Amino acid sequence: MLLSDDAVRDLRQTVEVRQLHGARSPTSLEWWYFTGHLWKDNERGLCDDKQGPVNNFGRLNADYGLQATFFLTDKNSPKGLLAHAAEANLNERKHVHSEIASLFADSNGQSPIAFAEADFLNLALGHWRLTQLAKTASSLNWDLRLDVKGTEYLLQLEVPKNKIWFHGRRGLVQKTQTAANFYYSIPFVKARGLRISKDKNAGPVSEPVCGRLWFDHEIHVNEVLDVGWKWFGLTFSNRKALMFYEIQSKKSGQGARGEMWDENSGRGFELKNVIITDGPVTCLRSGRCYPQSYRIAFTNPASGKSEVIQTQAAFPEQELDGGSQGLARIYWEGSTKARWSAVSKKAADTSQVIEGTGFTEIVPQVSNK
Repeated sequence: MLLSDDAVRDLRQTVEVRQLHGARSPTSLEWWYFTGHLWKDNERGLCDDKQGPVNNFGRLNADYGLQATFFLTDKNSPKGLLAHAAEANLNERKHVHSEIASLFADSNGQSPIAFAEADFLNLALGHWRLTQLAKTASSLNWDLRLDVKGTEYLLQLEVPKNKIWFHGRRGLVQKTQTAANFYYSIPFVKARGLRISKDKNAGPVSEPVCGRLWFDHEIHVNEVLDVGWKWFGLTFSNRKALMFYEIQSKKSGQGARGEMWDENSGRGFELKNVIITDGPVTCLRSGRCYPQSYRIAFTNPASGKSEVIQTQAAFPEQELDGGSQGLARIYWEGSTKARWSAVSKKAADTSQVIEGTGFTEIVPQVSNK
């Protein structure tokens, strides 16, 4: 059963007016999801510089790509909460990730290990946390804490209150012919804080970092376990964000979709005629192979032009494989650079190329036997 129009309206009003991003999974599962890039501050003064990466993220190459997910299953009793995070060290071309999971003790969510509050953003799983703190007239302050194989991130997030990008039809996205979810994004979240690693003597090394994260909140109301997908979340130096996805399902495919968000106006709209073309694949040490570049063509209703985005992964080895840690799937999710241009009959119009960064997620379709 899909969400009714009344349920969608209530969800949107809850998020848009009351600013509560807490757990409210009605029938199936829900997740809170961050991807983004951070820069080392050290003594460069980047985080306080108005021309630095927090305000102008296209100025310098990022040092780290960061992905963090909190995943709540509300389908059965007791409820379960899982979280995982990955770091791409873009200078050293290294990728690591960690995962933690726990079941709630009872249907009321009482657990000494895991906690998800229904009407307030307060998720805790061990020392991993996503918590809403103070708020101002224009923004919310969130506390994000996680550990990636011994490297801790302690981040304060500045989240715009009135620039929420509701996808699909008023927040309802039809992923397949029989499955939909409530889905919104906040693609320009400012992040400042600390990255705490260990030196060769296992002593703590703390460095200030800052940058921008893309936040997604999705509430699923149907199982879609047979599907795979490609997803792209890309932000550009003109303060526009583009999201593309293509669901691959044995039962019902919907074709490639795309949307654009203008941070200056706080408005989003659907893109037309989206075609996602895979580039050459690269096979990893695991033996699995993934495309490392894509060409995404679309019609932009705002300009009336055919436009194209070329993406390129920062480096190939960004696969997430939980092994014994419990990841339901092995998939690829990695830091990506992007170039956006108009389409010419001869070639891309490089005179108007817009540079961007983001993340690409490639989840292979699984059999549903």
